[in-house]
Amino acid sequence: QKANSPPSRLVCPWLIVQMHRPLYSASPWYENTRQAGTPGTAGDLTAHLEPLFREGEVDLVLGGHVHGYERTHATGHNGTAVVHPTRLQREQELDCYSSPGVPVYVNVGMGGAGSLGQFKGKPALTSLAKEDWNAVSLDAGYGYVQATVFTQIPGEARLLVEYHDIGERRWQPWQQRTAERQAPAVLDRVLLIKPKGGS
Repeated sequence: QKANSPPSRLVCPWLIVQMHRPLYSASPWYENTRQAGTPGTAGDLTAHLEPLFREGEVDLVLGGHVHGYERTHATGHNGTAVVHPTRLQREQELDCYSSPGVPVYVNVGMGGAGSLGQFKGKPALTSLAKEDWNAVSLDAGYGYVQATVFTQIPGEARLLVEYHDIGERRWQPWQQRTAERQAPAVLDRVLLIKPKGGS
């Protein structure tokens, strides 16, 4: 409540939650089910945490656990409320969400061993990859997420989130991985925009 108060939001406009297990993922890990009732499943976490995120007007949720990079559209209500991006005229390759009212979820698990595609012999992605909330699912390489807050724009706050792939493939032996390193690249970009002091 304190973090979401108008004075706090004026100074720190973005409310970001970090947690280990993701609420939304297209990975085939065995607890990734949308149904609530079984402790520890994605659906159960969603049932307990999404109301708090909604009440607190959370903007961005960073998760892990799944060894890959995934991002949702702005999503709520167990995946039934999805806000799709708009495009800024000068930023054609950038997903933009303007005061969506529900968080964007980003899974940052690219430092983990293995890959999204090698989970106990299961396919790389489940049918959840086709859900309306799923925006991006990448599993090939190591990388990191960088968040940049822009404060100098009159009347609005902006938060840019970028996924940087460092160019190494995870499934290769170390010598091959370093010898065949590709150029680092930004593979996903998302921009959150809202009025200053607003949610």
